[in-house]
Amino acid sequence: MSEGFDPYHRWLGIPPRDQPASHYRLLGLVPFEDDAEVIRDAAERQIAHVRRYASGKHSDLSQRILNELAAAKGCLLDPPKKELHDAQLRAEVAREAQPVPAPPPDKMSMPAPPSSSKPPAARTSYAGSSHGMLNSGDPALKALAEAARALPPSPAAGDMVKLGDLWRTAAAMEEPWRRLALQRALYCCETALPKLKGFPQTRVARIIVELKPAETTRRKP
Repeated sequence: MSEGFDPYHRWLGIPPRDQPASHYRLLGLVPFEDDAEVIRDAAERQIAHVRRYASGKHSDLSQRILNELAAAKGCLLDPPKKELHDAQLRAEVAREAQPVPAPPPDKMSMPAPPSSSKPPAARTSYAGSSHGMLNSGDPALKALAEAARALPPSPAAGDMVKLGDLWRTAAAMEEPWRRLALQRALYCCETALPKLKGFPQTRVARIIVELKPAETTRRKP
């Protein structure tokens, strides 16, 4: 890669923190998109865009990314390969959702906390109804619920966006978790949107537009 130039970020809008990107992210798709026509059109759109740079000073990078886009398209349009890719992606999401355990307190150096008669503060609603997910027996759902519960009372916008992405992943699962996941994903995105700027704000706004019809549909009997 040319020094100081990131083609994934510049051409595809994928920042370094999200690299290496999944096939869905490379093609600009929501995770686990199932519509073959949507996948095909997205791939052709990305390929046509990157092909514009094939004759410029970054022609070698253009060709490399074109190959990756073609491979992503081929994988997601091949059901067995897509199923394997989705399983690996879900496992990766579950691993990333695992909260980092806090180090044990140093009993010798830490003073005892003052006693208080006040009840503990209620958790804010971005964690959702995670108790049932913790007891569901599904490792991915349990990891997602633990990640939601581990957030601080006033999380940063970036943390809310990441949690929203995880909830959107859970929305591909079966009921009753699908409806809850859609509601939580929408809440996270709407909470983070006013704090974002530039491309992240545009991306989250587009996600909200996609989530609202889906969440409304899930409410219908």
